Amino acid sequence: MRLPIAMLAAGLAFTGCGSDGSGPGQEGTQLAFTVQPGTGTAGQALSPPIQVSVLDASANLVAGAGNAITVSLGPSSGGATLSGTMTANAVSGVASFADLAVSTAETNYTLIASAAGLTDATSAPFEVLFAHGVATTLEKVPGAGETATVGTAVDPSPTVKVTDGFGDPVANVGVTFSAGSGGGAVDGAEQTTDAAGLAAVGQWTLGTTAGTNTLFADSPGLEQATFTAEGTADAAAVMSVNLGDDQSASRGTPVAEPPSVLVEDTFGNPVAGVTVTFAVASGGGSATDPIQTTGDNGAAFVGSWTLGPDLGENTLTATSDGLAGSPVTFTATAVDFASSATIEVRNDYFRSLQNGTGGNAGFLNNYARDTIAVGGTITWEWVGRNHNVSAAFGSTTSGTHDAPHTYQITFNTPGTFTYRCTNHSQLVVDLIAGMAGIIEV
Repeated sequence: MRLPIAMLAAGLAFTGCGSDGSGPGQEGTQLAFTVQPGTGTAGQALSPPIQVSVLDASANLVAGAGNAITVSLGPSSGGATLSGTMTANAVSGVASFADLAVSTAETNYTLIASAAGLTDATSAPFEVLFAHGVATTLEKVPGAGETATVGTAVDPSPTVKVTDGFGDPVANVGVTFSAGSGGGAVDGAEQTTDAAGLAAVGQWTLGTTAGTNTLFADSPGLEQATFTAEGTADAAAVMSVNLGDDQSASRGTPVAEPPSVLVEDTFGNPVAGVTVTFAVASGGGSATDPIQTTGDNGAAFVGSWTLGPDLGENTLTATSDGLAGSPVTFTATAVDFASSATIEVRNDYFRSLQNGTGGNAGFLNNYARDTIAVGGTITWEWVGRNHNVSAAFGSTTSGTHDAPHTYQITFNTPGTFTYRCTNHSQLVVDLIAGMAGIIEV
């Protein structure tokens, strides 16, 4: 029987509309998770195996697709990592991922599936739980020693505890201890947790410099633990000159710098609390507050040292029983300094008439230097224009003047005093390249 052409055409049209979407020429445009990730356990494969399908624009499966599809963690993953086979080729339009695992327990994870030329897909949110017996935390155990003498071991030894996500101890976890700052050393660095999850370093010896030392405890995949201990100075061993040796002063006057000693241990660390006795040894002078105790910086200062009445050498000793270098001897020379000096205020520089020091400003260290006795007087004499003398040791100032003019200051206290012309120098460069000078009393 022969069918009319119109009926044949209608039959063909009906067959086309009844297609299952997998016919020849069908094109994939997007991805979709057809088996979603379920609740998993940290470090273990997600179950059931995840499946991602290639779909066309009408969300029909493209059965002939063999695209390479990659799965990764979504943006809310924090620091977690995804392991397993993360790229698979679709078979009959479907890619399967049987061994994907997430490293860290957390809620609200998502997976993202991607393939070249196709729209990405995002899975439904899923949760990953802690696994019993799987280490998640490494933390310090309270009670480790926090101070020790330099060069000695911390006691008790630092200890860490490793636990799982439920707070239960995890045994047989490797822990590596290493010295950080402070120059210390570790003996027995490689340790393994016991049944209580504990691991202690064999021995942590602090460095030989007083101060903070650190120790690190590490285990793969776990956050590092840091221990801190303070190294304190060893027993006092050596005494030496700190400041104030080889000075000069007028007869019967104190030296400008009170002599001081430095007390240290065998490693060169300053030692506090050591008694030092100062005494005049020669020259006929005197000392005030002769018995002193070293401070945190290891230094002890005599109150003052006044030289004797005669010209020449004076000596002062500092003694502390049992220390190498004791007694320490300081030397000072009693001299007759001038009771007065004149300094010319020239154009852009000061000039000492006592010794000729001083020169054009702008040259390094080219400044006037004068020495006078305690109670002596300095006279500044203007030979230039638009200058002043401003004392860095107080508010004293001459005001700005032109020649001829003079200005005087009497110095009744020993020490080092600086001055400058504020019109032709800046404070930060006064004693480097400015118009300035120094007076030693």
